[in-house]
Amino acid sequence: DPVRKDVLEMLLRKFDQRGLTLIPAIQFSSPLLALEKQLRQDPSKATGIELMGPQGKSWTDSKGTRRGMAPYYNPLDPRVQQEMQRVIDELVERYQHHPSFGGLAIQMSSETYSQLPGPQWGTDQQTFDRFIQQSDSAADSTKTGLPERIKYINGPNRQKWLNWRGQVMANFYHDISDRLQAKKPGSRLYLVTSDLVNSSTARKQLQPRLPQQHTLADV
Repeated sequence: DPVRKDVLEMLLRKFDQRGLTLIPAIQFSSPLLALEKQLRQDPSKATGIELMGPQGKSWTDSKGTRRGMAPYYNPLDPRVQQEMQRVIDELVERYQHHPSFGGLAIQMSSETYSQLPGPQWGTDQQTFDRFIQQSDSAADSTKTGLPERIKYINGPNRQKWLNWRGQVMANFYHDISDRLQAKKPGSRLYLVTSDLVNSSTARKQLQPRLPQQHTLADV
């Protein structure tokens, strides 16, 4: 059919008629135009937007994509969070008038940028500077190159780094939930984590071996 249809609108109307509740799901696994524009216009000012790993390369440069899906961006960066929130706001504004609209689910698979693939991802200079400023004022991040940053987070400060990242993500999703409930009272935000352990890295860590090196919680 050459005429594009709003399938979600149709589903919500059907759910309205039957007195059911529908939770639409969104998957952040494709590029966002506003972020791509920033990356093209001034790459130096866009540091921190792309998800960078331990080799100093983005996820797409080092691992590619799967059918165009990948964790393109760094969800710790405020600019990335702002654009993700904009997508969610647009969806909620469009469909919140339906009685059956009960909230929103975010797919947290390994091919999305709604999560972080591993401890060594998100280690660009700008993100690391924010981490140091907020959690370790005694350290000097201005003199640290990538090898030093990786060494820092793999050493005694590993848990401090993981805790900071976790708190940034938790605050982000709390904000999304608060905005969602403000627009549609009674609605809820769901984080769907069932696919997180399907990544190649997670499967490798969880393979049976003696002695056991990783727990599911660690992964």
